[in-house]
Amino acid sequence: MSAFCLSFPRRTSAGRRRNAGALYWPVTTLVLILAGLKLSSAASAPDGGERRSAGMSASSRQVLGTIFADQHVEEAALEIHRRALTMPPEQRFEFLMNWVLPGDDHETFRLAIDFSPTHPAPPVRGPLDERRIVAAARTGASRVQTGGELVAPALDLIHLAAQLRRLPEIRKQIQASTPRGEIQQRCRLTLLGLVDVALEDFDRAFVSLDELFDRVMASTRPDFRDRWPETLAVHECLQHDQTRDAATETLHRMLQSQVRVGVANGPTAWDRWVAASAGHVHSLNFSGSQVALQNWAPASRTDIWSRGLGMPTAAWVLSRGRVENIASHDDDYLYYRIPMMGDFEVECEVSSFNWRDTHLMVAGTYVAPIYDHLSYGTGSFRSARPSGKIEPRLTECGDWIRYRAVVRNGQCATYFNGRLIHTEPLPFGRDPWLAIRSPSYADGGVRNLRITGSPVIPEQVYLSVSPSLTGWYACHGEPLDGPDAY
Repeated sequence: MSAFCLSFPRRTSAGRRRNAGALYWPVTTLVLILAGLKLSSAASAPDGGERRSAGMSASSRQVLGTIFADQHVEEAALEIHRRALTMPPEQRFEFLMNWVLPGDDHETFRLAIDFSPTHPAPPVRGPLDERRIVAAARTGASRVQTGGELVAPALDLIHLAAQLRRLPEIRKQIQASTPRGEIQQRCRLTLLGLVDVALEDFDRAFVSLDELFDRVMASTRPDFRDRWPETLAVHECLQHDQTRDAATETLHRMLQSQVRVGVANGPTAWDRWVAASAGHVHSLNFSGSQVALQNWAPASRTDIWSRGLGMPTAAWVLSRGRVENIASHDDDYLYYRIPMMGDFEVECEVSSFNWRDTHLMVAGTYVAPIYDHLSYGTGSFRSARPSGKIEPRLTECGDWIRYRAVVRNGQCATYFNGRLIHTEPLPFGRDPWLAIRSPSYADGGVRNLRITGSPVIPEQVYLSVSPSLTGWYACHGEPLDGPDAY
């Protein structure tokens, strides 16, 4: 039998491309699918009941629903979310209800999730992005973080139903369903719980949410799609004082037993969303003592990969004498706004290991202790450099490491807990910035930082004096030094 071949770039769970793969379908199967697509050409219409209007039988719609269900369209959630935003409210409601809830077109609940692009270009900004930009303009802020938000048509449906006062209607439809299988049962529990939360009926919400979270705690789902229900439940429940504690327990289980051990974890954007959500919850513990970041400016190492996949926007919290990175985009930095040349010293305490690694970057180079206590890493904003050895072994570190950098006579010397670890010469036109570095996997901090000596504010800052463009990073990953540099 003849076959049709469809080549495609294969993506890992982290969104990286692998070697191209191929799907082979018998021609007769392809003809049937194309015929189904022709019959459902009305699907491009903006209303939610387009397939029913095409005169198709219920069985034909179920077949198409199975072929093109959300588990076969990885980016369905973001596309449906965007499409719904173009519709008037009542039409949007019908469209979302038909897509999310079981019906003539499909037998399952669809709780697909995705993440909006980070720092999106104007054509793809969402309503939340626009509101943040408008609010920033009112306060005179020149930098505003946008994008990197979890999106789900199921959440869109619940929020819209609340605005239209139609929550009881969709609750009745969810309640009447009889899902088959563990995952679909958890989808039903999630929707019932979140509808009741939106109705502010928290006692009834906990009937569903407690059962859902108990099921999650008792099992580990091997497939990322299987964790969509609890992801949506945690996301929404963290927004309410009445449900936050229950959601936090499940969130921490996701972080500790899945993300940080690489077991049944998800795409990188989901992993970082879990860590960022836990960080934001943690920041509530000292919200009363937070102060504004006046002399420090956040910056992340972003590229088309991290932005396109919707990594969370970075977040830092400053309290008296201490700053913490609570949400990571990639490798994140907090730059001291005042450039410094001359001779000076920087002393502080940096959080040590166990996912709390934090480093200082002085004169364009960071020096990072490694958890084995036998080695240390170095690097720049662009990339890591070869590691060095610590001999003899660094004494055991507690939660904090005393860090000291001494810039004097054209050299920078770095000390951990009083021991000289690394020395390197400083080139002409060196980077004059001091920064706190938080790796993408960490959520640590710095405390008791002070600058002493005789720092000098330079009259000019050299941006490109180095042939290798040290301190620069290419958004598309192009090499900036070596034989392949442009």
